[in-house]
Amino acid sequence: HPCWPSMVWQTYDYYLEPTAAYYGVKHACEPLHVQWNPLTNQVEVINHSAGHQIGKVTATIYSIDGILLWSKEMPYDLQEDHTFEAMTVEVPHEIEGVYFLRLSLTDTEGDLMSQNDYIQSHGTNDRKQLRTMPESALSSTVNVKDSHALITLTNCSSTPAVMLRLNLKGSDGEQILPVIYSDNYLHLMPGESRTIDIEWKAEDTRGTVPMIEITGTNVTKKTVRL
Repeated sequence: HPCWPSMVWQTYDYYLEPTAAYYGVKHACEPLHVQWNPLTNQVEVINHSAGHQIGKVTATIYSIDGILLWSKEMPYDLQEDHTFEAMTVEVPHEIEGVYFLRLSLTDTEGDLMSQNDYIQSHGTNDRKQLRTMPESALSSTVNVKDSHALITLTNCSSTPAVMLRLNLKGSDGEQILPVIYSDNYLHLMPGESRTIDIEWKAEDTRGTVPMIEITGTNVTKKTVRL
């Protein structure tokens, strides 16, 4: 994630495509943010500039096969510019190899405020198992209006869908850039759905039909016509 030769730190590239680093920075700079501190093994709620916040923080651990192994909830009541150490992550001893740590913040209405995922490894200290994960099955629905689309992805399988990437392309196979995604490079746990907001400009399509290419670590590439 080097800054040279430009000063944008490569959060987007020369062709104005937002890279994975863009979404990492976007999540890290949330006004209200949940994170895991690897030095203390604590789940932390960070309130940068969100005012007084009340809600619930949840930590869950899934096996590489998508089995829920551990979960814990804690309420939080946090003033602006404060940090709250909510809980210690308790990794079950029976885990060997890769597991997924999911952290979520919800407000008093149950709305999701922040979410963070970590791919960790216990015992083996590597993540080679990701290469041998069973394939996940995805379904998708899309709503399009002018140069704006809402696409909902659902993991229909019992296996986590890892590192899903949405890539807006024209029917000529070339990328449509610049483009704005509300999120990208994401993980879906079994049965989970996520809706992504995508915006582009009609003049950047080169007269082609926009299409969304969906790829991931353990999913078969698919294309959704918009």
